[in-house]
Amino acid sequence: MTVSVIVPAYNCGRYIEQTLHSLCAQTESDIEIVVVDDGSSDNTLSLAQSVAALDQRVRVFTQSNSGRPAVARNRGLRESCGEFVAFLDADDLYHPEKIKLQLGVLARHPEVDIVFSDVVQFTVDPYAPDNECYLRDRAFLKIGQKYLQPSTDDDVFLASDNFYGFMSTQITSLCTPSVLIRREALQSEQIWFPEDFVVGEDIDLWYRLAMRVKIAYLNRPLSYYRHHSGGITKNEEKNLRGSIAARIANLQRGQKVLDSEELALLRRTLARQLFSLAYCRFLATDMKEARSLYLRSREYDSSVFSRLVYAKTFLPPMLVRMLWRKGLN
Repeated sequence: MTVSVIVPAYNCGRYIEQTLHSLCAQTESDIEIVVVDDGSSDNTLSLAQSVAALDQRVRVFTQSNSGRPAVARNRGLRESCGEFVAFLDADDLYHPEKIKLQLGVLARHPEVDIVFSDVVQFTVDPYAPDNECYLRDRAFLKIGQKYLQPSTDDDVFLASDNFYGFMSTQITSLCTPSVLIRREALQSEQIWFPEDFVVGEDIDLWYRLAMRVKIAYLNRPLSYYRHHSGGITKNEEKNLRGSIAARIANLQRGQKVLDSEELALLRRTLARQLFSLAYCRFLATDMKEARSLYLRSREYDSSVFSRLVYAKTFLPPMLVRMLWRKGLN
């Protein structure tokens, strides 16, 4: 019943020992920890190897830098052999009972292929009482109550067959460090994490899986996501581009599954994200792409489009920079 935890790593020398120690300290001991170093230029690889020398459950692989988490995660999946699979980035942490508690849910609910939990977001102290919880602080259980059926287990909710619709239009819900998956559910996918995505590759996989497998939610914060200046999702523009790509692919897949209201909600979300990305390019004075993105946003939902904002993209870049410095944008 081994659990494989896949750890993609790139230049995380400041954090990787703490991350791996949080895995080695799991109360569920039947695990393998598969670290894939994506061509780090710092001491990430040597530190991971040092931990591996002390714990035989840790295996370390290295490859040339790809710049894409999907490549390292897919390599980790190929190198691993556990009946169950989990993921943890090299700067994040697990609660000591994360794997044990989630395995318990899957054991009691054999019809379920994925169990996920809440994620604490932190900067310095993962246990600070005022840290944000991704789902709790978005009123996940209240917003998604018609998609989540309480089970006989404490704090366990079984997702409805249409949970995919909720994920597509309201809260994506599944976060990469929060899930535990039966490997056989992944094996049925022709593509795991799409490697042409810079970010958003994980969301794409969760959408595809949600269309066909049973999902359960364990209402406990069992993972800790670190916010820091080097994190890839700190780059707003990259994050937007990845999310847009994942949602466009999901819109194409969901045409025959989502109802008209859900499709409208998904299109509106896409329009808003394209509008936000256009504004990023406007601030970078890339007026050509900003105009193109504004017009694309109108194609998905015209109510999001603003003629006034679009007209600003015809201003000379020098004037835009001057107005921005004066706070007039």
